[in-house]
Amino acid sequence: MNLEIDILSRITERYPTLREAERKVAAMIIDDIDFVTSANISTIAARAGVSDASVTRFAKSIGCQDVRELKLRLAQSLAVGRRFIQEASEEDGIGAVYEIAKQTLDLNRELIANADIEGALDLLDGARQIVIFGAGGGSVVLAQEMQFRLVRLGYAVSAYSQALMPRMVAATLDPSDLVVALSVTGFTPEIVDAARIARSYDAQVLALTASDSPLAQQANVILP
Repeated sequence: MNLEIDILSRITERYPTLREAERKVAAMIIDDIDFVTSANISTIAARAGVSDASVTRFAKSIGCQDVRELKLRLAQSLAVGRRFIQEASEEDGIGAVYEIAKQTLDLNRELIANADIEGALDLLDGARQIVIFGAGGGSVVLAQEMQFRLVRLGYAVSAYSQALMPRMVAATLDPSDLVVALSVTGFTPEIVDAARIARSYDAQVLALTASDSPLAQQANVILP
């Protein structure tokens, strides 16, 4: 099996190079793929708060000829993901899952090559306590996984994923504390707000997010 990189990975890869209006389209797509696959261009633009032209530019920016091709590739991506969950067979299930996992690893290998890993480690090692903030399915799972792994390495760490808790906890921090903030798009309001509150109390922020996003702007160190 030799699959082209999926459209969602391409959106994540090219997100830092997009214009502000195009980033709004990207964030909206990631939040609600089903909506985009069935909506017309004007409805997509209205939901994202941009012009029709911005939606067209976004499609071309991520390698699609037009919005129609973008919607088709998003629908294909959804179909593949649902097949893994609902109807993967012994013939293609395992192979397909491994291929998508490999694509994701390859993409992140490129991103991490330019990431400030040493800076992130310095923040972790120098922190009195580490608090991890994540909202939404993937970020919540990652926050919990990071907590388990860092505890086993001897760090004092807690994870918070409820809507209000990140903001509340951020207001208790001081300069010796570290926030690890998780958001694929970097636009998740409760996580961006929590990071901003933490910075107002001079706590350090390590963000795993898209470069040049609102969350990235609040971070001391970014892992894209």
